[in-house]
Amino acid sequence: MAKFKIFITSSGRTRVLAEKLRDTLTTDYKADLWNKVSKDKPSETRIEMLEEAAREYDFAVVILARDDVTGAKTDDTLKARDNCIFEAGLFMAAIGRKRCFLVNSVEQSDLPSDLGGIISLPFKEPDNLESRDECGEAMTEVGGKILDILDRVQKGPGITNRPLSRHALLEREKKTYDGGDLGEDQVVVASMQPLEVGYESALQVRNNIESNIRYVYFFQGSDDGAAKTCHLLQLVLLARILGNKTEADNFRTRREKVELNRDRIVDELNDICVKGTVKIYFLPASPDLQYCIHNATDQINAKLYLKHRDEFIEWESGEAAFQFWRLVKDRQGIADPQPPYAVLYGALGLKLREGAFFRALKNEVGRYFPGIEEKVMSLCLDGPE
Repeated sequence: MAKFKIFITSSGRTRVLAEKLRDTLTTDYKADLWNKVSKDKPSETRIEMLEEAAREYDFAVVILARDDVTGAKTDDTLKARDNCIFEAGLFMAAIGRKRCFLVNSVEQSDLPSDLGGIISLPFKEPDNLESRDECGEAMTEVGGKILDILDRVQKGPGITNRPLSRHALLEREKKTYDGGDLGEDQVVVASMQPLEVGYESALQVRNNIESNIRYVYFFQGSDDGAAKTCHLLQLVLLARILGNKTEADNFRTRREKVELNRDRIVDELNDICVKGTVKIYFLPASPDLQYCIHNATDQINAKLYLKHRDEFIEWESGEAAFQFWRLVKDRQGIADPQPPYAVLYGALGLKLREGAFFRALKNEVGRYFPGIEEKVMSLCLDGPE
């Protein structure tokens, strides 16, 4: 089971308190500070970052100290106070007041009435907010109370499912020892486009398939589907070669990397074919239902996520999710794919090796794999000799 994710926000002057509380909570759960999350999303405004965090995190902790609400009314103080209260309100609206903790050293009468109902955990503010020892002592009792509450939730009937962002779903698409949900099993994706088109996510797929995770994709057999499929394959094969996100985002750089590493890429694609770790099926039309299944062949741990707009909802788990995948395989006729060691297949009667789509596929393979397009096409369609 994936660990609960906790978002911690504070003013700059109470950052050491936030760090010590994070250290306490990460003994059992995953906790991140707002400044760490904002650094991971440098192109987003603060409000965009907070909105995305409200979709990705299960709980929120807002630290509010005396001078954030009272004391000298400087512009910085008012800004800190307004930010903290705004963030508390945003998370209360997005994930519910029972998932929000207000850690405060403020008199109750000094708190805005709009924060009524939020779980309030008082603490004795240390004299020196820069002392890690004093801040650690101040957060010990509060951290213990939060852990007790989360432990009861974890062992209870569960929390209501909330929509997951693409990023949050990919966080779950990791092995269990990395904090995700995956055992040595299968991930199934039916979508208009791959979730994993990006440097970090492609590297994650690469790590997963090297840990015995198998991927099955369903895309539309169209010009756009051909391009996105080749983009996905190229990124997964280059994941260990590209140095960073900047290189991964540049089409010309990726082509140059392909040309410089032709033999390595062919060898790694051959290995994918032999192990059967990536299978891509093309549909005659766009999928009516877009979804992702984790642990698809595990009757106990399977989880089915349905895509709704730009988010995913955990729809079924266990036997129900497992049976859904069995039904899909039967209806698509893919239980015994032929040839057995290929990567690309037609589904629902789509003839892969003829027509406009086949020409588009050959063209895109040439664009994404210059100099080795014939070998890549042969491996993808027929598997190793």
